[in-house]
Amino acid sequence: MSDSVGKSCLNCGTDLKEPFISCVECVSPRTFLCLSCFARGEEKNGHKSGHVFEIIKNNFSILEPEWTARDELNLLDAIYDCGVGNWYCSLIDIHVTCIYVYLAHIF
Repeated sequence: MSDSVGKSCLNCGTDLKEPFISCVECVSPRTFLCLSCFARGEEKNGHKSGHVFEIIKNNFSILEPEWTARDELNLLDAIYDCGVGNWYCSLIDIHVTCIYVYLAHIF
């Protein structure tokens, strides 16, 4: 499974991987920067280096120590793609290495 989050850096266009930066002030469209461009203070399309920002990172635990926010988002995406109740398809879709971890979380 790729670590890419489906967004790209405003400045260099690279596929973003966590952690990355989201500009709080540039909301339409949302502005995302890779850490390298953020560290260089890159400005583009109205985004200024002095804008308020947040660090986007989803590797923190929720519900259980081994279950991260990223795992939850992956599971929700798979359920959306495969349909509620289609657990087998959902688990295959997210490339589960241990099916019991996900089933324990779901039920």
